[in-house]
Amino acid sequence: MKMSKWGVFLAGWIVILFGAGLAHFIQTSSDVTIKDIRFQSANGNTLSALLYLPASATADNKAPAILAVHGYINSREVQSGFAVEFARRGYVVLALDQTGHGYSDPPAFSEGFGGPDALRYLHALDMVDTENIGLEGHSMGGWAVLAAAAAMPDGYRSIVLQGSSTGPPFAADGTPTWPRNLAVVFAQFDEFAELMWGVARAQDINQSAKLQTLFGTDKDVLADTLYGNIEAGTGRMLMQPSVTHPGNHLSHESIADALDWFSQTLTGGQDLPSSNQIWFFKEIGTLIAFIGLVVLILGSLRLFLNLEFFSSLAGSTGEAAFSHRNVKWWLLATLSAFLPVFTFYPLFSWAEALFPPNTWFAQGITNQIVLWALVNAAFATAIMKMTATAARHNAELPGRSLALGCLTAGVAYLTVIVVDVVFTVDFRFWFVGLKTLSLQQFQLALIYVVPFLIYFIGVLRPLHLGMSVNGDGWLTLYTANALAMMGGFLLFLMAQYGYLFSAGTLLTPGEPLNTIVMIQFVPLLLIVAIISTYAFRRTEREDMNTTLFRQSVWVALFAIVLLWSGIGPHDYPTWVLEVGPAIIAAAVLWYTRESFPLTPLTYVLILTHCIILMVGGHYTYAKVPLFDWIAEVFNSDRNNYDKLGHFVQGFVPAIVAREILIRKAVVNGDRWRAFLIICFCLGFSAFYELIEWWEIGSVDTKFKLIGPDHKIVVDAFDDSKVEGVACHISRAVTGGLKGAVGLAEDTSDASISCRQVGPITFKDSLEKGEQVFTERRSVLFKQLQVVRFCDETRNTLVYLAYSDRIVDGSPQNAISTVPITPWSGAQTPPRCNDE
Repeated sequence: MKMSKWGVFLAGWIVILFGAGLAHFIQTSSDVTIKDIRFQSANGNTLSALLYLPASATADNKAPAILAVHGYINSREVQSGFAVEFARRGYVVLALDQTGHGYSDPPAFSEGFGGPDALRYLHALDMVDTENIGLEGHSMGGWAVLAAAAAMPDGYRSIVLQGSSTGPPFAADGTPTWPRNLAVVFAQFDEFAELMWGVARAQDINQSAKLQTLFGTDKDVLADTLYGNIEAGTGRMLMQPSVTHPGNHLSHESIADALDWFSQTLTGGQDLPSSNQIWFFKEIGTLIAFIGLVVLILGSLRLFLNLEFFSSLAGSTGEAAFSHRNVKWWLLATLSAFLPVFTFYPLFSWAEALFPPNTWFAQGITNQIVLWALVNAAFATAIMKMTATAARHNAELPGRSLALGCLTAGVAYLTVIVVDVVFTVDFRFWFVGLKTLSLQQFQLALIYVVPFLIYFIGVLRPLHLGMSVNGDGWLTLYTANALAMMGGFLLFLMAQYGYLFSAGTLLTPGEPLNTIVMIQFVPLLLIVAIISTYAFRRTEREDMNTTLFRQSVWVALFAIVLLWSGIGPHDYPTWVLEVGPAIIAAAVLWYTRESFPLTPLTYVLILTHCIILMVGGHYTYAKVPLFDWIAEVFNSDRNNYDKLGHFVQGFVPAIVAREILIRKAVVNGDRWRAFLIICFCLGFSAFYELIEWWEIGSVDTKFKLIGPDHKIVVDAFDDSKVEGVACHISRAVTGGLKGAVGLAEDTSDASISCRQVGPITFKDSLEKGEQVFTERRSVLFKQLQVVRFCDETRNTLVYLAYSDRIVDGSPQNAISTVPITPWSGAQTPPRCNDE
């Protein structure tokens, strides 16, 4: 039966209310009140938590309490299974958002992950029996509660570590007497066995020397066996549920282990068997609500398309890209499903090195996903172009399409707010959740929405336009699109965890965190496939026209890299010199986008050149991390990023010049055209060299009829890490025709003089042989460099100037030393040291 235009929308609300109501009923059963609270840390930062208050806990009838803390890149709601069962047994529960997680202020990892301040908060509650406080933490949350135990050694009675450990890198070493009364709940298939306990397989944790030291034994630790003495505070027990690391959250066995330990070590709780658990119905409730939210989004799309403003978006079914599923279709489907999987680990690793958290893009894991998303959007678009399978649909009204998307997202977000306020639950299952944003998170979302919009446009256009099959029914269509989006991840994870359950380790044992992150891609990409397929079937058009899409991608990528490069560059004057031409180029392209549009290939090459300039401007060319890694791989001691820059600096202008000459018919004949292009590129490079010279002065040494004279120039520079030191360097510059076009190789003669010009202070730690100045002496051949050393014995800075070449360097060099002395009666000067 076909639903009315309101039918799907109302069905979504019914499902949401049922699921959220069920979740709220379960978590507040046994007369428990849940409060969403904020409190201040010792440093004045805001910490967030959910406070579970049993009705039996009052100032006159104090109750035992438990601090429950989630793990990395999770939030307080992930602990709800534990919190619900603790509260049902009469414990006051504080489910904390770690610092930098959920609604707690950043940065992450700070202030003992928020653990010490949360324990102090529990002690301040008048209904809490401060002699009976337990600590429970999962993964990094275990380190949070261990930090609390270290800060208040007498402020708790027992601890449960779920998938966590004592010891470095983030906790104190465990001993037979610290922490007090400890239960280690470590799953048999935990992905982090090596990190936590130094064993390859979680099943072998009982053989861990670290665990044996903690338990005070030199033999294998026996599971479910009490070591030490609870009354003396030295109780120890190992439990090994048959789940994975994230599976601790969704395990009756893991929760029962925690309940049993606290029933033995804390007093005042209600005598309720650990097997009596209802938390899973709360998890089912929020899952039902999540499903209802997806239905509501579909219903909202349908309602809005019936409005007159959006009615023009609705279109009739157009031509499909394929008449049937042939070999080409299956090849495209395989690439769509598995290319994102194959690029997942490498791109995440590169992003960790190249795209660390910064002021604008402040979330490390999200930055990794951004790089993965942009690369895969580019792959998907390129594959569609190369295979030429895109179908026919209208390409108009991008503004209305964008408005439709924003309104639908607005309805969904408003629903999330209403459910949070009324029921104190979010939309989730396990550790996949959807919740309201804080103001700071909303501001970050406005930044991150740009690359993710590029990703979804870049991936969904090929999916719906390039892989559509004539005659597909709704079930076949939705299934095919879902598998194309998330099928590769699903199959790969099945292989990963099939191997884990049989052999005890992952197929990629060095990637436990990213593998767990990957799990979330399956349900989220499934939801995206469902919503986008539903929307496309009712609009049957591209959501943005091709030209607008290309422009949006170009501008967004340029803006993202520009913002990133301008945040804390190595040296701002160098950044301006390198990035300035890229900004000018972007402005020229924007101004001429309609009067003289270039070919798509040329735009891509110009963007590539701009990105190379901006990356070089951020790090300086000699310090780009990726090329440091390449140098290590090939056993080279030189970062060759500048060679890439030189190549692109000649190649890209040549392509641009060629296109202009051909389209404007400036000159006839391939040879004359090639000659002019070469002259243009050489002149462009020479000009680029000229604008980089920061000369204090110069003198001519020999007149040249053609081109500039030979001369000696004097440059000045400051040491970016050492305040109070100024350097001047003189060097010979070859003139003439070769010098004009940057092909002359200047001599290696250089003189350098550095002096103390003020109180010397060190802005950062000094690196041995660190480059402090660089100047290209030829477009292709030579570079002048100044590096710094530290003579610790004499407390003197040493500056060495030398030149290197592509083939070999010159032995000629110059040196200047700067003894570090008091300045104008100042106190003892700082000591220099380098690593």
